[in-house]
Formats: sequence, structure tokens, C-alpha cells
Amino acid sequence: MEKIYGTWQVKDAYHKAIYHIYKTNDSVMARVVYYNDGTQIIRESDPDTLFYFKNLREKDGHFIDALSGATHSDQVPDIKIVPKGNDSLLVTKQIMNSPTQEIWVRQTTP
Repeated sequence: MEKIYGTWQVKDAYHKAIYHIYKTNDSVMARVVYYNDGTQIIRESDPDTLFYFKNLREKDGHFIDALSGATHSDQVPDIKIVPKGNDSLLVTKQIMNSPTQEIWVRQTTP
């Protein structure tokens, strides 16, 4: 699971976002570092810490959000992350029962 830890930038035409994935205690979380969809801007320095997910678990070579509500094996998780090499992730989100996909690219500069 360590290969997904780090800071990731979303490559998407509809919004800009940066997330930091890390482990704390027994949970793997993604904290919002920056988000801008043209109507809302969130920065890491904002007083409230926001999370993209809070309980990622590895399953069959990919990662799912264990808090997403997918309680049966035939249910589609709200968030699914598939590593594509060392420096990119394919992130599939369920929005209104419809999948949307994003490519997240590892940030290598501080």
C-alpha cells in the first residue's frame, strides 16, 4: 500500500485538486491540499481539514474506501484507486450511481 502514499495532483479538465495520501494509526487517508472547481476553492491552510477519503483498504490489487457503504461484494465502492505504475493512479468515483474517472499524478517537487 505504501506505493500510493504521497502527494497527488488531479489531471482533469473540470477542476484542479491536490491530495495527500498517508497512513495514520490504522487508517489510510487522503487530505485535501488544494481544490478548485470554479465555484469553490479549498486550501490546506483553511481552518477545517477536509478529507477525500478516510479509510482506504487494499483489495485484489486496487484500493477501495472502506467507509463508502459498499458492504457486499457485488456492490460498487464509491471510490476505487488502481495504481498505474509508480507515479499515477486511476481513481474511479461513483457520483449518482455513475462512474467518473480521474488520473492522479504523483507530485515530486516539494
